[in-house]
Amino acid sequence: MVTRMENEPPADIPLELQVWVDTEIRIEGRNSPIEHQTIESALQDVPGIASINFLEDGIAIRHDPERTTAAQIRAIIGQAGFRISQSKTASYDPVDDVHTEKGYDGNTGRETPID
Repeated sequence: MVTRMENEPPADIPLELQVWVDTEIRIEGRNSPIEHQTIESALQDVPGIASINFLEDGIAIRHDPERTTAAQIRAIIGQAGFRISQSKTASYDPVDDVHTEKGYDGNTGRETPID
């Protein structure tokens, strides 16, 4: 299930220069429609979220990192009562032509680059 959010990138940034980040978050114990609604409600007014896609064991979120970071999204999901086991964020900077990936371990609370 994909939820489209109404948050759009700033109109003054040309489409080819916009940076979107894809963050996949594994959430423990999230598998019912009511839990999906709880997560959607928690994220619906967060600026910069373009889409939410519910996966078998978590969610995939496309967002504008200038408006909302992966850490902020994880915090909002945690405040909604869910435990995050891990996440992975992939981004592409079209200006510098650089791909970046970061991982997050929910047990240690650390974010690390992925080579």
